[in-house]
Amino acid sequence: MLELYNRVADDRGRRRGPTPYGASVVRSCRETVTSEDVLRFKIPDSSPDEELLEAELHVHFPHVPHAGSSVRHVHVWQVTDDAGPRPVDSRLVPSSGGWQTFHVRSVLASRQAAGTSLGLRLTDETPGGQRRKLTVSRRGHHHNKQPLLVLFSRDNGTTVHQAVNEELVRQEASSAGRSRRSVLDVPPGCQRRQLYIDFSKIGWSRFVLAPAGYDAFHCLGQCSFPLTQEQRPSNHATVQSLAQQMGLSDQVLRPSCVPSTLSSLFVIFNRDDNTVVLKEYTDMVAEECGCQ
Repeated sequence: MLELYNRVADDRGRRRGPTPYGASVVRSCRETVTSEDVLRFKIPDSSPDEELLEAELHVHFPHVPHAGSSVRHVHVWQVTDDAGPRPVDSRLVPSSGGWQTFHVRSVLASRQAAGTSLGLRLTDETPGGQRRKLTVSRRGHHHNKQPLLVLFSRDNGTTVHQAVNEELVRQEASSAGRSRRSVLDVPPGCQRRQLYIDFSKIGWSRFVLAPAGYDAFHCLGQCSFPLTQEQRPSNHATVQSLAQQMGLSDQVLRPSCVPSTLSSLFVIFNRDDNTVVLKEYTDMVAEECGCQ
């Protein structure tokens, strides 16, 4: 997952390339239970607005010495309690071993129920055409070569702006302290100012793998009458500023200096359910400021 993060984001979490399948959320799941010949994964929790785009099974095959062929025809089967094995995917795998990827989206619903167990079995064929189970690197033996179920999703919903609070802030809310800040003198002119968020200082480094922090920036300054184009005012802010200046109502305040353009940030973090998540969070970086 860190390799994928480094392909799509720089060291500050800013986008540098496209994500596979156009996904905004990528989840990597390890085996939950190790049985003799079945790979079992627990489907992690996800937003109800997410659409599953693709699912991949990543498996590491050991080298097969003295193999009768340079390749093996490997099949992936879904295993359930109430039916026989169902074919999912197949491909030719080099006998030299290494990582291979199989597509298993066909056996998952577009919005899979959290907690659902997925069982998969791998086989190849003998020269006589008989199926036989395969040996792959497993949980508990090769930590860096365990089978992985990788889920690629797109968040289409209205809850995207709640995501940071629900997925990251709440993990630290119970232990976060509060400190008083002095009242800040607001300078004239609405401008973007430097603000670096160090995840170690807000307690997020316990579960956030990358980035270590990022430039969030913030907006500061007075939106005084008359508003200029340099302050990037909205039409509503221009009229509000005029109404406030003329005293049309004592309840009308000056427009506020706020972000007018925001961009996204990639964050990769651990969850408590044996899952690593790579997610693109929208509206995390203030690119421009204006009077609104």
